Amino acid sequence: MGLKGEIILPSCSSDEHLANKFSDFFMRKLTTIRENIDNHKSPISDAVVMSADINFEVQPLTKLAPANQDEVHDIIIKSPSNSYELDPLSIYLLKEVLEYLLPLITAIINKSLVQSKVLLSFKTPFVNLSFLSKILEKLVAKRLETHLSSHRL
Repeated sequence: MGLKGEIILPSCSSDEHLANKFSDFFMRKLTTIRENIDNHKSPISDAVVMSADINFEVQPLTKLAPANQDEVHDIIIKSPSNSYELDPLSIYLLKEVLEYLLPLITAIINKSLVQSKVLLSFKTPFVNLSFLSKILEKLVAKRLETHLSSHRL
């Protein structure tokens, strides 16, 4: 290894040649992985095959139950008041007028839960998720946790 902060790259005649060497290396890796998958071989010779000790016969989670206003209210009130860049309304202000907006917010969230669809405006880069999408995320996680624990999974 080199000294801290020192970048050591293979010697090449040009940046383009170096990029091509990296590309060739990773393409060979992908080809090997694909061949191993196609031939049902493990790329690791000492791989441990895991099998289930118990067969689970439970109801699969196919639908997400709608949220009630109390659930949505609790999530919003317990959330930090710092706003996100993509939110049209500050969370602090949202909490101040929550009693008026709660039915609408709950309806929007429930439409996503019941239809198993996410509003296009929710689909933004993860670090910049809108506050409403974070509420939806917490409700989905709660539904999943309830399903897993009720079926002892």
